[in-house]
Amino acid sequence: MRKRARTGSANSSTTAIGRDAEARARRFLQGEGFTIVSANFRSPAGEIDIIAREGDVLCFVEVRSRAETGLVDPLETITYEKRRRIERAAEVFLEGLAGPRPNVRFDVVAVRGQRLELLRDAFQTS
Repeated sequence: MRKRARTGSANSSTTAIGRDAEARARRFLQGEGFTIVSANFRSPAGEIDIIAREGDVLCFVEVRSRAETGLVDPLETITYEKRRRIERAAEVFLEGLAGPRPNVRFDVVAVRGQRLELLRDAFQTS
């Protein structure tokens, strides 16, 4: 039996939606007074969507997007495993910084249709 070749359209549209949500989240954070340090930071340990400064705090920001009418809240989609990957990636980022370790925080920007919501200090490191 032959397998059908995947067109990738569902995956590429999901990727495009994610990229759009992240771009909107960056603009939203800047409007809230954050300074964007990095976007889509990748390491073998994991990925961080946005790294930003709010005052003297370095914020590692996860962007979660769902349709306005989605049944699942975007915040509920951040599993323990996802938090651990973000924490490990943050450690890699911090190891690369010169000078004293800054105060850090883990935030989430939930994108629900046209609405964006910032949850500061969304989770703690273990």
